Amino acid sequence: QGLDFLATSLRNVPPRHRSLRAVFGHSWEILTDEEQGVMRKLSIFQGGFAHEAAAAVAGATLPQLVRLADKSLLRRAGDSLRGGRYDMHEMVRQFTAEKLRADPAEAAAVQAAHARYFADFVHAFEPDFLNERQAQAYSRMCQEIHNITAAWETASRQPPDAHGVATVHKFINALGNFYTIHSQLRQGEAFTEKAVSYLRRADAADTLVQKVLAKALTWQSIFYLSLDKTAPAASNLAESYQLAQQAEAPEQLASALGWQAIIARKKQDFGHMQQLAAQGLTIARQAQLWHLEARMLSHLANAALGMGAYTEARERIQQSLQMYQDHNHLFYVDITRGTLATISG
Repeated sequence: QGLDFLATSLRNVPPRHRSLRAVFGHSWEILTDEEQGVMRKLSIFQGGFAHEAAAAVAGATLPQLVRLADKSLLRRAGDSLRGGRYDMHEMVRQFTAEKLRADPAEAAAVQAAHARYFADFVHAFEPDFLNERQAQAYSRMCQEIHNITAAWETASRQPPDAHGVATVHKFINALGNFYTIHSQLRQGEAFTEKAVSYLRRADAADTLVQKVLAKALTWQSIFYLSLDKTAPAASNLAESYQLAQQAEAPEQLASALGWQAIIARKKQDFGHMQQLAAQGLTIARQAQLWHLEARMLSHLANAALGMGAYTEARERIQQSLQMYQDHNHLFYVDITRGTLATISG
């Protein structure tokens, strides 16, 4: 159906008005070649786009976007005269996407540009996951999530060479955090399964591949644990730890140890939990990874609590809370305060 669905057979209607395809076809023909090229490329966007994205992916200038909006081919959102945001009616997008697909080489180039742009877009927010700008980062990701997931699908279909692995790497923390914060556990599980599958096809001897696969396996374990799949989570974390050792990647090492500590807690093996968290704490401190240091202190507090060492538990959780407060990590400030209240109560 789509473009050919809404049509009329009435003879007193001009040909250019007899179907949506005919209406769009007439509008298309009166565009300049340059405008047609921009419209074809803009069809790659899902759920709208910012001016900066249109410039990077489609080579669109602000005057071009304004002219296309004036011709009712784009819709303005916000103060588009100063950049702002635009979107395209879905039927217009379908029509222009057909035009893009008619040239496979151009379509592939536009898809690749779209994937690169949004890989860099989400990667730029990674530091914000650990500070007071976290809420703004997630808000921006929510606004662009349809573009981000479309870009991820493109990236995951690339050959698993050095460029492809580097691009996939940029998505892992961003989407892992996004799906966790939004409790979209099944989506997170599907995302990490695709990431792990992709990375297993890459060069297993490459240090970057080892590091990224370790990270992806840990994220997969996080979603597995949230879905009560403890056995595959434990298996993944053991592999992640081994890969991180091979790659000499302290962040992945400490992260794997931290989640292994959580599994030990689920089993009420607080002695083992303490050992794992203490090992992770040493690594985090040596590598100056404050967020993992704070997390290990929290794990040590919970291990001490489980063993009845209330004074030690309170000291550890207060140290963890102070670190989160010092770095304005509001999400974990709230969680850690809850732990402190439990210990103090």
